[in-house]
Amino acid sequence: MTMQRIRRRLATMALLLLTVFGSAVGLSQPAGADPAAESASGCAFAPYGDIGAKWQSIGGEWGFYGCPTMDEAWTTDGRGGRYQYFHGGLIIWHPSTGAHLIYGAIHQAFVNRGREAGVGYPINDEYSIGGNGCRQQDFETDSIPWCP
Repeated sequence: MTMQRIRRRLATMALLLLTVFGSAVGLSQPAGADPAAESASGCAFAPYGDIGAKWQSIGGEWGFYGCPTMDEAWTTDGRGGRYQYFHGGLIIWHPSTGAHLIYGAIHQAFVNRGREAGVGYPINDEYSIGGNGCRQQDFETDSIPWCP
């Protein structure tokens, strides 16, 4: 186990102990403290800019995306986009469309169809369509639907 993972686990245990026992022993978190923002250093890679803001908006390392698995990188289409993979999926950004989440079956279809060079950049996050658990995400040149 790396020191980074050990530190992350210790920080998680300390936060849990503070949450459970803090008031009993007179300890508390400072007013306005954001555990998700403070814990970002527990990840091996640090999201920043609009990708980092999107990641924080879904809970940061404590959200369903978890920690990044790589540094932020340029997309390969030459249009000035950036992306970063996380344990739970991808956040991709372009100056004209903003930062959006792509994950699960829609992410797989996005990859199979040539990523941003094939369907363009996402223009929204995925959303529900027509009931029955169906979802869809819209891209610059096409939409990708998915139903269970």
